[in-house]
Amino acid sequence: MYALLATSMVVLHFALLFYLLIGGLLAARWWWMAIPHALYVGWAVLTLYVAVGCPVTTVENWARAKDGQVVDDRPFMYRYVEGVLYPEHHINYLRAVFVAVILFSWIFSARKLRNRRRAAQGSTSAPLSVNELPDQMSALAEGSTGPQR
Repeated sequence: MYALLATSMVVLHFALLFYLLIGGLLAARWWWMAIPHALYVGWAVLTLYVAVGCPVTTVENWARAKDGQVVDDRPFMYRYVEGVLYPEHHINYLRAVFVAVILFSWIFSARKLRNRRRAAQGSTSAPLSVNELPDQMSALAEGSTGPQR
C-alpha cells in the first residue's frame, strides 16, 4: 500500500512538471486557469531559490520509509529528472526552455483572451470569418468604406 502511494507521488510529480510547462495554455480556453498556473509557477521559482520542502516529496519519502524502502532526501528533480532525462550540466538550458515555454503560453493565452473579448464586444478589429469575406469583397467593390456589423 505504501509503495503504491510512493509511486503515485512520483507520477503526480511528473504530472505537475507537465502542468508547469504547458498549464498556461489552459488559460486560452478557460481564463481562470491562469490563476492556479501563476501560483504554481511562483511556487516552482520559490523552490529554486529558497530551501522550501515540497509536500509531494515529503509524502513520497514518508511512504517509502513506511514501506521499508531506502529514502533519498534529494528533491524530485535531482532524483528522477536531472542526470536521468538530460545531463546535469544542461540544467540552465532546461530552465531557460521552461521559462520560454511558460512565457509563450502566457502570451498566447493573453492574446487569445483579448481576441475573444474583442469579438464578444463586436469590435471591427476582429478578423473576418470565411463566410463574411465574399460579402465584404462585394461591398468594397460597390464603394462601401468597410464592414457593416
